Amino acid sequence: ANDGADESNTTRQNQLTAASKLQDSVVNLLKNGNFESNDGWDVNVFWGDAMGSSGFSTSEKVMGSRSLYITRTGTSSVYRLQQYRTGEFTLQAGKTYTLSGYIKTTGMTGEGEGAMLIIENQTGPAEWNQGRTAPINTNTDWVRLETSITIPDNPYSTDIGVFCQSRALGT
Repeated sequence: ANDGADESNTTRQNQLTAASKLQDSVVNLLKNGNFESNDGWDVNVFWGDAMGSSGFSTSEKVMGSRSLYITRTGTSSVYRLQQYRTGEFTLQAGKTYTLSGYIKTTGMTGEGEGAMLIIENQTGPAEWNQGRTAPINTNTDWVRLETSITIPDNPYSTDIGVFCQSRALGT
């Protein structure tokens, strides 16, 4: 026989105690942001007398079938891979754009500004709105990094730059 106590208890257990508004979906604006193909990234890009190599690895990956790697072999200047998006989408004034990714480092010497992610938008003839993750210059397993920028009300440019960069020896 049911004396009502079980029904009352079940009703309380099934009551809604919290609710969330419908969340916006995330749209990835980067071409090949997951590195699953060779499109979209300028590899072996370096400034000044930086030395190193870059490419794609199928042996080191956190999600998907491969990852992008940068190996820095010289200690001067900056070595980085870049994706600069022009005309493929329009950045919206006042909107925040976020770059996130996973980085794993090996063979790092602990010297210099290490591996990082950078997102930037030009705000004037020689001015940049830039978001940078904290640099990693020690050996780490896969760690997720994230940085954001907000586009100003009257942007100088609607282009966006995304960089994977290292100024420290290692991969």
